[in-house]
Amino acid sequence: MSAETWETVDPFEPAPPPPTAAERFPRLDLAALVAPDRPPRRWTVRRFLPQGASVSLVAPPGVGKSLLLLALATTIARGRRAFASLAIPRPARVLYVDMENTEDDLADRLESLEVTPETAPDLDRLILLHLPDLAPLDTPAGAADLAAAMDAYGIGRGDLVILDSFQRVVQGPENDSDTYRAYYRNTGVLLKRRGVTVVRTDNTGKDAERGARGSSSKRDDVDIEYIVTRDADTGHLRLRLGKVRLSDVAALTFALHTDDNGRLTYSIPLDPFGESVRLAVSALEAAQVPPGQGLNSAWQAVKGAPGVTRNAVREAQKERRDMVTGVDETVPPTTAHPSSTPRATQDGTPPARPDDDTLEPLESLGKARAAENRHDDGTVDLPAVPPPPPYIGAARRHTDPPDYCPKCGQTGRHTSSCPIGKEARR
Repeated sequence: MSAETWETVDPFEPAPPPPTAAERFPRLDLAALVAPDRPPRRWTVRRFLPQGASVSLVAPPGVGKSLLLLALATTIARGRRAFASLAIPRPARVLYVDMENTEDDLADRLESLEVTPETAPDLDRLILLHLPDLAPLDTPAGAADLAAAMDAYGIGRGDLVILDSFQRVVQGPENDSDTYRAYYRNTGVLLKRRGVTVVRTDNTGKDAERGARGSSSKRDDVDIEYIVTRDADTGHLRLRLGKVRLSDVAALTFALHTDDNGRLTYSIPLDPFGESVRLAVSALEAAQVPPGQGLNSAWQAVKGAPGVTRNAVREAQKERRDMVTGVDETVPPTTAHPSSTPRATQDGTPPARPDDDTLEPLESLGKARAAENRHDDGTVDLPAVPPPPPYIGAARRHTDPPDYCPKCGQTGRHTSSCPIGKEARR
């Protein structure tokens, strides 16, 4: 052992003092928590996946939930700004833990999603772990394994973790509530602290309307539960809201399309409120209304636009603010994995997320579009927008069916957790 080593390693040096209780359990800054300039809730996918939330997709086997999530994962990883017309505010990395499919299954699905040897490098932000040797996530070892994988691939705040499926990543009995308490204590709280969005798939029991099979404690830590069914006539995937703890999420219907080349895409065919929001975004941009403008003045600026409602303007302004604030974020420092692209510059600082410098804020786009429609006297033409598609079963065209609820997505009634329905029942 060299003299230099003895100088730097002193066996008689006292150990550092243990952290104090206040250092171990720091108190929350209430003033900062309620500050007026605190950013609003962010989204991984608007109206579908709030950032940092725990989301469960529950469906009978073979309905197509895994294909839907794989399509969503590739869209987010590519840095695209929308999935089936749902806005994606910012690029993110996706850690997809697949415990179900074979490699042949994955190859077929990825090819149908336009993944080729030439385009695969564009999906560097998609980390697909196929049947990994992962300890059960309801144990400390499983939580440590998942944390190590996240650290290796740079998965951090604002990124997405998909567990497909949930029953394959825990070892406890499915009907035992202790299984899911152990999962949350070991892994669930870890993911929540790191600020990642978590989507896990699960299967329904004999009664699909009652949600996931097994113990009812399975949904205790879930923020949003979607009950997924396939329409027998159209083949559409209907995502009905089960348990909901967060606002501004919506019941959704996804239609799967296959072109002549076998390419798969998704759309939302029955979304009158979403259509009104898209029309409101176009009208607000054309009228050069800043994303930070208040609701009353924003509504007055576009009140005459066809198909635009006040509630749609509220959601449109939230969406525009989220899209603008999400274009210049950077990835937290990570340890690069040898098989991945280097994620740090030579001085050790994390690089900007790919494509961020090419994603122009909507505010700038709005100004450019407004300039095209501005007259010499300062007035601005609202965009010429087509009428919204007819609502099925309606005798005439209109933006929303008369009894359509934009919160829970139901027509003629409200779900038990819908805040509008609760207010109406008082």
